[in-house]
Amino acid sequence: MKAEAEARKRAAGSVDVLGTLGVVLRDAEDTPFALGFRGSTASTISGFLKQIPGMSLTAENVSQFVAGGSVAQVQKQRTDLISMIGKLIPTILNDTSGRYSDRDVALVKSAQGALKPTANVETLRGAIQALATAELMSRNRNLVEGGLAPDFDLTTDEGQRRLARVLKTMGFENEAAVSIRDDLFLVQRLGAAFNGER
Repeated sequence: MKAEAEARKRAAGSVDVLGTLGVVLRDAEDTPFALGFRGSTASTISGFLKQIPGMSLTAENVSQFVAGGSVAQVQKQRTDLISMIGKLIPTILNDTSGRYSDRDVALVKSAQGALKPTANVETLRGAIQALATAELMSRNRNLVEGGLAPDFDLTTDEGQRRLARVLKTMGFENEAAVSIRDDLFLVQRLGAAFNGER
């Protein structure tokens, strides 16, 4: 009973993380100018200019010219991105509860590139997919280890459709959803093979 309660508790945290990742991905696709060198440069220069009395309009113009968006848009997107990914990565990498496997940690390490000045929407999409996949794998594994059924049995059509609906609700669509599903399916099949299932 205690193992089930702990498994449910660990699994519940994944839902919030996945929803937030979906929002960050949608925002990044809507405002790609906030990422990488352009966003970093616009944020730094316009932030400096806004500190000088009478230079707010110049700061807006610089932000529009360099990043293609307003100072507020660039700052919000960068803050959301850094906050979400910047907090989630250390949380997973420093976790000692056993919630995350070595594969989860490897996926998360690959997501660190989203915070670099060379990042773009493709880099961020890959990072968010890696983080979402790690969260979903962790969630399913914790449910199974707690004696509960996994959320998604991806060996069935219904399980795949259910996962697709959940990913769409959380903001993951098209290629992102397919990539996450494929990664989860592979892990589930490998786990079944190692456990002697067919």
